[in-house]
Amino acid sequence: MTRAWKLGVAAVTTALASNGAAVAACEAFSVNVPPDRRQLEYVDIDMDGKISPGDKQVGVNPLYDEDDNEFGRLFFVTKFLEVDDAGGVTKMGDNHIYALPEGGIFAYGEIGGGHIFIAKPETLRQQDFEASVKIIGGTGSYTGAEGTVDFAIIDGNASFDVKVRCK
Repeated sequence: MTRAWKLGVAAVTTALASNGAAVAACEAFSVNVPPDRRQLEYVDIDMDGKISPGDKQVGVNPLYDEDDNEFGRLFFVTKFLEVDDAGGVTKMGDNHIYALPEGGIFAYGEIGGGHIFIAKPETLRQQDFEASVKIIGGTGSYTGAEGTVDFAIIDGNASFDVKVRCK
């Protein structure tokens, strides 16, 4: 991880420490992002005006616990790896960075094996699918993190079940 990412995660986690929800570090937790709070953008990398491999969706989403307290932030970059003729994403690479009060969690996964969603920029917030990514490391209290993040986007609501453990 580059120094810039580490500094960015440190800055966000410091800001959240004063007003974020408390949870013991390296224990599983669940968070969500309501549809009206999801922030993402479509990036047409080759600027051809159509959904194609290499295009991305990027965003920063506030994460909330079950009591609607802000818990942290999710930074993500999703790269479309395979796209069918109808603009349906059939495979994507999903990078997640969870900036939390006690440190950061990093996750990645290639998601595919069928039609995932139609990647029209105007409908990305309404996409419905379920997937899982692997936790590949962390910072702060999450140093040595491993596990999985199971997530679902249903009717625009994003929920994340973070099954983290540390070495």
